[in-house]
Amino acid sequence: MATARDRLKDLYDRYDKDPVFDYLREDDINFVPGTGVLNPTAMLIGEAPGVMENARSIPFVGPAGKKLNELLFKVNIDISDLFLTNVLKYIPRTSERKIRTPTEDEIELSKSYVLEEIDVVNPSFVGLCGRIPTKVILPNITSLRMVNGQLINKKYVPLYHPAVVLYKPEKTQEVLAGYRVLASLIQTLED
Repeated sequence: MATARDRLKDLYDRYDKDPVFDYLREDDINFVPGTGVLNPTAMLIGEAPGVMENARSIPFVGPAGKKLNELLFKVNIDISDLFLTNVLKYIPRTSERKIRTPTEDEIELSKSYVLEEIDVVNPSFVGLCGRIPTKVILPNITSLRMVNGQLINKKYVPLYHPAVVLYKPEKTQEVLAGYRVLASLIQTLED
C-alpha cells in the first residue's frame, strides 16, 4: 500500500507532467511542490511561486515568505510544524517575463490537484492565504476581508496573503488578526 509521501510524489509527478501546463514550462521555470510535514495541524496554501520560490523550488522563501515567518512568529506558530504549498505550482509570467496573477483557467486546472493535495497531506486546518486559494476552496466567498480568520466548514481559515504586509504595512494588524485565529485553533488541538 502506498504511503502518504508516495501518494504526494505521484500527485506532483502527474501535475508536473500534465500537458495542460506545458505553456508555463520555460527553460528557467521550475516546478514548485509543497513542503512540510504530513498530517500537520495546519497547511497553508498560497497563490503561486514567486522569483525566489521558482529559483529554489520551495514555496514561501521569498519576501512574502519572510513576512509569513514574521507573522507566524508573532502568533507563536512554528513554521516547521506546517505544510506549505501554492495553488499554481509554476511561476506565472507575462510574455515580458513579469510575474502576473494566475488566470481563471490556471486556477481551475489546478483545483483538482489542490483538493487531492489537501486530502493526502491531511491537515487539521487549512489556511487559505489570499483571494485565489480562498476562491479555489470556497468559491462562494466574495470578500476575503469579510471572512479573514473565520473557521469555515470546520477546516478552512481564509487569511490575507503575507505579501499584503509588504505592500500595505498599515494592514499589518488586520492581517495578523487572521493568523491569530489560526494559532488559537492550532492551540485547541494541542491542549
